[in-house]
Amino acid sequence: MEKIINLTLHPATEDQIKEGVENYKDMEVLKKVLTFIDIPDCKYLKYVADRLTNIAKLGGYKKAMIGGAVFFMPVLEKALLREGITVCYAFSKRVCEETPLPDGSVEKKYIFKHLGFYEVKPHEHC
Repeated sequence: MEKIINLTLHPATEDQIKEGVENYKDMEVLKKVLTFIDIPDCKYLKYVADRLTNIAKLGGYKKAMIGGAVFFMPVLEKALLREGITVCYAFSKRVCEETPLPDGSVEKKYIFKHLGFYEVKPHEHC
């Protein structure tokens, strides 16, 4: 099984870890890099994407799980693919659980069940 670096704001789930996802050693650094306080310009997005791509390269990863700010994903995807790193988007099923409460109301909770990855490989496009 090929290892996959987690380049998201959230720790990998147990199911993702079983599929080879490894959390970056310093999630606080990732949070700082991936949290946009102001509207970023293109230059800054490319800088962050290059920084994250270097983290993956230096760790010897050939795959990276990404997700988060929609405006940033195309920039990060392009940077990773340019370096030969396969991009993995987590695919989850949303399962709704309903629990009747003592007062007659119903509490709804959505659970995200990891089903696998949608992979974007270098030089392969839909």
